[in-house]
Amino acid sequence: MTAPFVGAVVEPHRARARLPRAHLATLCEGHFPHDPIVPGAYVAGLMAELAAMLPAVRDSQRALAAVERCTFLAPLRPADDVFFTVATPAGSTEGVTIDAQVHAGAVCVARGRLRFA
Repeated sequence: MTAPFVGAVVEPHRARARLPRAHLATLCEGHFPHDPIVPGAYVAGLMAELAAMLPAVRDSQRALAAVERCTFLAPLRPADDVFFTVATPAGSTEGVTIDAQVHAGAVCVARGRLRFA
């Protein structure tokens, strides 16, 4: 799956991008038809896709080894403006560990920690 991130800003240890509502709507097809919610597996996968754009991950050709933690704090609906942010936490060795957050408007709807090897 290749996410159509919009306006991605990739820095050495941080990246941020918006995901269009139209793409979110396609992810919800058939999933709670009368109350669409973006499936959590897609959210975690999108975190990993953005993290893979970080130079420490991309340049060393690391692959996702584990989703160490993924906490969903609120439902993610396709009508929301959604922003993904990933960053290498202080003390992480060579970008192996990436922290991710997903915001719908001003609300953090998910947090995760990914490990690349």
